[in-house]
Amino acid sequence: MERGKVAERFGTGTAMLAAAFLLAPGCTGGAGEGYGSEDDDEYYYDDEEDDGDFIDFAADVATIVHAFRDDDHDGGGGRGSRRNRRRHGVVARNDLVRDPASGDTDDRGFLEARTSPSASVLRIRLEGLEPWQPVEAFEEDSFGVSVQRASTSAARDGRVGLVIPSGIVAGHRVEIRTVAGRAILRGRVPAPGREARDRLARAASRDDETGIRAVATLRKSGGDGHREARVDLRNLAPGTEAVVLVENGTGTMVPAGGVTTLEDGSARLRFDSRRGDPLPGGAEALSALAGRRFEVRIGADTVLEGAFPAF
Repeated sequence: MERGKVAERFGTGTAMLAAAFLLAPGCTGGAGEGYGSEDDDEYYYDDEEDDGDFIDFAADVATIVHAFRDDDHDGGGGRGSRRNRRRHGVVARNDLVRDPASGDTDDRGFLEARTSPSASVLRIRLEGLEPWQPVEAFEEDSFGVSVQRASTSAARDGRVGLVIPSGIVAGHRVEIRTVAGRAILRGRVPAPGREARDRLARAASRDDETGIRAVATLRKSGGDGHREARVDLRNLAPGTEAVVLVENGTGTMVPAGGVTTLEDGSARLRFDSRRGDPLPGGAEALSALAGRRFEVRIGADTVLEGAFPAF
């Protein structure tokens, strides 16, 4: 899949007000891609170009919700200083990832919670959907019941932007579904001011007989909800086709994805929430993936066993 950096700009003032009157009402998970050893941290959205006043509105009812001013030009509603945070609130993000059963490999997006003294809203941004595709947003409440919060349709370019007013609870699951009820993307409502710490953990494994090595990495960027899990392989023969299996929640090894090694005998299997990739083994969070076993197989032979690091 071609990956690039897509800059997303939020409209300003009059243009956004006009758009509100024109709105009509109404994501194969699990397998990453093989990479070499180079780091690839391109993001599919970038709010660094946000500037000035912008207004959020609820796409399903076309009503103005709240206006924030990005005084410090960081895309965060003026969160850069204590004064701005007090006046304009704080922001937290979590990436959405595809439902493991979804075959729509282009679908991706994020949840953004904004809180201020005068309003609390949850913004949902999606991209990669089919043009004009209708979607519905559901929140799972404290009793496990899914409640519909909004519905809208993708634009011609496959993007969706909507806002849900206050009432969404941090930690609750949000699911994006088709009108037929099929889940395509899911994630949890972020909590502004919490879980802001970046975390990184690695664990190395080596097979003494073959010399094959693997490094398993778990990484979280607390500020923007970015999550990544990857397995880097070394010392295999060039052009080797290998499959990585990961332990699921019941202790069964399930396929996570396949790779083909480069000329230097390396390969990377990566799961990146920026691309909408669900975590391997059906894990809901990086903490749930920590400590789980994985295997590297070539054909029917297991050539390496390892485990993800504590996290």
